[in-house]
Amino acid sequence: MKSLCISTVLVALALTAAPTFAQKSIGKCMRLDCESMQQYCDESRSAGKTGTDCSVAGKLCFQSKGRTWVGTTADGKTWTCDF
Repeated sequence: MKSLCISTVLVALALTAAPTFAQKSIGKCMRLDCESMQQYCDESRSAGKTGTDCSVAGKLCFQSKGRTWVGTTADGKTWTCDF
């Protein structure tokens, strides 16, 4: 049961981290790195301007070795940007 749970989490993370046809690449990120992008995300989330789960997006950014940020618009559309 534990391995099924871990496998499910890993599959979910892989699907979230890998760009799909449903994700729109917006090009270069607005900030220089994962940390500053997460800070910007937290500010935007508190203002209701993004649907991104900033802590998850930050972890995924660091897992991508600081290459990609995966975000969600306020209306639920997924987008990516690259550093």
